Amino acid sequence: MNALDTLRALVQEYPDGMLPKHACKACGNELNADGGHPAEVYLGTYTGLCYACQNGASYREKVYASGAERWNFPPHCPSWRRNRESFIGYPNCPHCSGRGRIMVSRADSHGGSYPRNCEPCSKRHYSHPVTRAEDAAYMDKVVMGKWGKLCAVGYAPADIAFDDMVRTGHATRAQVDKWILKRRVKFPAPIIKEVQS
Repeated sequence: MNALDTLRALVQEYPDGMLPKHACKACGNELNADGGHPAEVYLGTYTGLCYACQNGASYREKVYASGAERWNFPPHCPSWRRNRESFIGYPNCPHCSGRGRIMVSRADSHGGSYPRNCEPCSKRHYSHPVTRAEDAAYMDKVVMGKWGKLCAVGYAPADIAFDDMVRTGHATRAQVDKWILKRRVKFPAPIIKEVQS
């Protein structure tokens, strides 16, 4: 079940859009509309956090092997979106003071100020050899998991690879269809029209 299916099920179960009272996932206090905080339990603004946890001080969430730190901040515009925001920075960065967040000043008539990632910290972290190796290992796991599921239901690995080439823009569907046809003439196998991603 994906997130959209889960949301549909919740809307069917709670047609008024209001979830029942339950505990905040951070502090355990009760989320409720009776206390004058309907956004805490309304499906359209639900985050699982009470207002106190939503608006609490920033804190360091994680330290990466690259030396970068992920900082968690309260939402910059909670009336628009209640989610807390995360940014990655390096402790010695002169631009963001190590917290990864740069506030862009803008007049309210133009939408107000907003945060953005510190570009030097972001580039440094995502180009770090350890981060690149971790990302590659994660993608290998995702791809191999997908391929394993497809192979289990009868798809040939070459067909999956060809389909991935189309999905990532490395080949057109016409090119891939031609390659698959050539391959099937050479190596006869059950014809499979399309690989679902």
